Amino acid sequence: MGRSIGIIALCVGMMLVSASPAAAAVTHQGKVTAVGAMRISIIDNVGDLETFDVAADAKITHNGKPTELSAIDEGDVAKITLKKVDGKFVAIAVEARDME
Repeated sequence: MGRSIGIIALCVGMMLVSASPAAAAVTHQGKVTAVGAMRISIIDNVGDLETFDVAADAKITHNGKPTELSAIDEGDVAKITLKKVDGKFVAIAVEARDME
């Protein structure tokens, strides 16, 4: 019985370590300044210009509808979800909407 509890505790510990925050997705929001071939640039809420590579399989929406990256226009507002892949943040989702 004691050995089983020790094994369970070890497994739980390993699961906690493997679910590190580095693997978690992060989001950035701002006004779109440019859209190119698999790249998007925004000015965030503090005025910083940020450019992100967009994954080939990224989920892209505009005004709530699935679309291509090229349908997003300069001046739209975008929420970009990023995930670290091979040490670099890549956009896995782009949710854009017309500027209100």
